[in-house]
Amino acid sequence: MKKTLSILLLTFVFASAQFIDGGLAGDNEMAIPQPSSEFNPSFILHLHPLSLLVSPGLPTYPVQLVTTLEFPVTAGGSLVIQPDLQFGNVKFGLNSSSKANLFDILVGGAYRLYFNGEVNYGFYVQPYVGVGFGSLDVKDVDSDKGVHARALAFFGRKRQWKRLSLGADIGAGYASTTIKVTSEENSTLYQRTAGFVLDINITMGYAF
Repeated sequence: MKKTLSILLLTFVFASAQFIDGGLAGDNEMAIPQPSSEFNPSFILHLHPLSLLVSPGLPTYPVQLVTTLEFPVTAGGSLVIQPDLQFGNVKFGLNSSSKANLFDILVGGAYRLYFNGEVNYGFYVQPYVGVGFGSLDVKDVDSDKGVHARALAFFGRKRQWKRLSLGADIGAGYASTTIKVTSEENSTLYQRTAGFVLDINITMGYAF
């Protein structure tokens, strides 16, 4: 259900951007301002509102805050830093009676290349690599700590109105997680999972 909602929202953003290009651009009175080569932002801050609604892999929703900092380095390319923070109390199990304290932080980096040679506008591709650390403490049961890494390739589109922007992208790649489980009896078990991942983002940005 969550993935379906994400895909529908992503489709809506791309369709809306296409409508703006083809429908409003022909009306001089309603034409939306296009990016200017004179506008050279120092950096762009992107917020991810979808992250507050979708927390992948968990049956309940802790607080998840995702932001993207984009720093233009060439006419059509920029460096990207993306911190991702999750925290809060989560419930799990068939009757949702078990509770745990979750903390997870992931920091990713990427290079974003725009096809039209203008940062923060149009279609782009983005190779991405991220590493993180997390913990999940279940009261009177065990304590889980883990490290995880992911590498993805993204394809997306941005629309810009002066300093404001709206964007959406989809990425696919590989992720790996290693977890150290320590029980109340001090026994330790290591678990590792790895495989294909899909990531969908919708962003709202402001250029400084």
